Amino acid sequence: MTGDKAPAAAGGDPAADAADGARALWAGRLHGVLSTQSQAHPGYPFGSVVPYCLDHAGHALLLLSHLAQHRRNLDADPRCALTVCAGDDTADDVQQRPRLTVIAEAKPDQDPDHLARYCRYYPGGRIYAEQLNFALYRLEPLRAHYNGGFATARWLGRDRLLHARRLDAGTESTRLARLNAAAETSRNSAAAFEVVGIDDHGLDLRRDGHLVRLPAATVPGWPDPDAILGSAATAATAGPGGHLPKP
Repeated sequence: MTGDKAPAAAGGDPAADAADGARALWAGRLHGVLSTQSQAHPGYPFGSVVPYCLDHAGHALLLLSHLAQHRRNLDADPRCALTVCAGDDTADDVQQRPRLTVIAEAKPDQDPDHLARYCRYYPGGRIYAEQLNFALYRLEPLRAHYNGGFATARWLGRDRLLHARRLDAGTESTRLARLNAAAETSRNSAAAFEVVGIDDHGLDLRRDGHLVRLPAATVPGWPDPDAILGSAATAATAGPGGHLPKP
């Protein structure tokens, strides 16, 4: 997944820089390690790699199988944590990469709009949800711990992570329809893509089963639609940022 780097510190308020970096990583990584309370071995954590996307309030949405150990753990004890780390291009030393752990409670989510949003990011999720007894869960953050590199670790309250977004579901849906309709008339086979999500901080597109995050700061002229389409086409032509994981 590209575009998941935290923005470089601006040299201003360290707390604001950390919050900006945490939100960028939270929005841009889209997969991480979910730690749950093991029911098979009480007192021990159980880690699982999971894909996710965010709802319009910034909560992570997960689609989980009834057979998965982590879902069984969450149904017994909803306390959990989701850890995400920036990609391989940010630093050779993994301990120098920006990383974020969000402590949360997982709650079943039956909102059809949330499932539709998840399935835009992971189209196979529709079959999993309708035929294979997968269920959607939403993480309600309690607190987050962000480490942007050496000597930059800091705790953040949930309000710093769940930064208010101006785009509601209806506005996003309208913009996606316009962007994808315009892209359909201008794209070529080497740069075919679909925009699957857009928010105040950037957009997510899919090409050949891969997801790419484009932070708003990297799109000259944001949020002009022509500027967005040009940057999206460039990213699609440049190649995928990472394999699209299955739920």
